[in-house]
Amino acid sequence: GIVSFHFFSNIHQLSSFHGLSAALFIATIGLVLFCIYFFVLQILSWRFTAKTVAITLIVIGGLSAYCVSELGVGIDRNQIVNLMETDSHEALDLLSWHSLQWVFWTVFVPVTFILFVRIKPQFFRKTLLNNLIAMPITLVALLSLSFIYYAQLAPIFREHRNLKAEISPLNTISSLSGYAQSHFKSGDKALITFGTDAKIAPSAINKPAQLMVLV
Repeated sequence: GIVSFHFFSNIHQLSSFHGLSAALFIATIGLVLFCIYFFVLQILSWRFTAKTVAITLIVIGGLSAYCVSELGVGIDRNQIVNLMETDSHEALDLLSWHSLQWVFWTVFVPVTFILFVRIKPQFFRKTLLNNLIAMPITLVALLSLSFIYYAQLAPIFREHRNLKAEISPLNTISSLSGYAQSHFKSGDKALITFGTDAKIAPSAINKPAQLMVLV
């Protein structure tokens, strides 16, 4: 959520808060996103998977945030379809010195730091107990923080549904999930022939064609 600069900027402009109230509003939204990610990490992140999960989220978050913040492209299912249909030449056109700098600071540096972090060994039961305690606490905090600004957040997200496409890496993960479900559920379909009932009227066979030019 930290790399979702464009999302925080837009939601600040859409809110009715100014000054200190606006800062508290943005901070609360940041805490809401933190609670969402923290809750999910309690399920996915264990001692042997912690680094893999963290690196995956950092890579997805950094790259998707570049698309949103620098290219102005929201990540949704349609963009995932475009990504799958993009060839190498189109992908190379997006490379620039600025994009490499972005990837270096938002992806390479955090990933390098995580690789050198040593995770302290802990018994499975203790880890499970800590996660089971942290999850309901995080859920209560998430609901409480959301309730504080519900009157502001509800109409904003209802009228501007494209905002969820700007929250990295949540936008990419949800879009990939939706694309995978629609892709694998559809499967291979039989080819259908169209236009077999189309016929040329006998009166039009010997009739000269007419050309209309509109200026």
